[in-house]
Amino acid sequence: MKIIMIKKATVFLMAILIIAITATGAWALSYTAGNDPSGTAMRLYTEGSTKYLRFYTDNNVVAPSGDAVVGGWQSISGIYTLTATGDANVYNLSGATSNIQLTNSSGVTTYLTALATAMTIRFDTNTISWSDVTNMNVTAAGLATGSAVLNDFASASTYAFTSFTFEENVSESSWLSGGGTLNLRYSSTLSSFSAAPEPAEWMLMFIGLGMLGFYLQRRGYLNFDLSPQSVA
Repeated sequence: MKIIMIKKATVFLMAILIIAITATGAWALSYTAGNDPSGTAMRLYTEGSTKYLRFYTDNNVVAPSGDAVVGGWQSISGIYTLTATGDANVYNLSGATSNIQLTNSSGVTTYLTALATAMTIRFDTNTISWSDVTNMNVTAAGLATGSAVLNDFASASTYAFTSFTFEENVSESSWLSGGGTLNLRYSSTLSSFSAAPEPAEWMLMFIGLGMLGFYLQRRGYLNFDLSPQSVA
């Protein structure tokens, strides 16, 4: 009896595991560009009464560990105007669409290009929110690196900055109330997502669902016997 129960439990757990792995497969890989200490990654400055944000230099890719993109450089372009929202910590960003580029460590070979627009900047959490990333193009040179991240990016259908934070600066409050220039660094995570599982993932999901159905039927939770005797 115990052996039968263990077998049934094993089938159940395997089914749940297969379904979970398949669902997770819709979430593709990502890379993180870290706060590189060698230079300014973004600049907040004031001209007259208007405040601007400018993405200034490249940022070193620091994750995922062991992937070919690590050690490369992510660059983001664009000059944005800050517009007050009524919340002293939150400003809308407008006036630019940023070019995103990922290159090798020397900055000579381009691995990836894309577009995105920064939407808002929050000074209470030091975060920037973005539109979806569009016009993703992974180059032949990028695919030639064997990077799991770049291969996922090439096959995925949607992309986003899943996190984007900039370093806190003690002069932020005075800059917001007055003017001047702040040089800051940022950390960003760019992720890719699959809109739907690949055919192999669908098959794996069906296997998991089949195993789950078998388990539930054996446990008596499902009754497939629809004869008149069984329903009378």
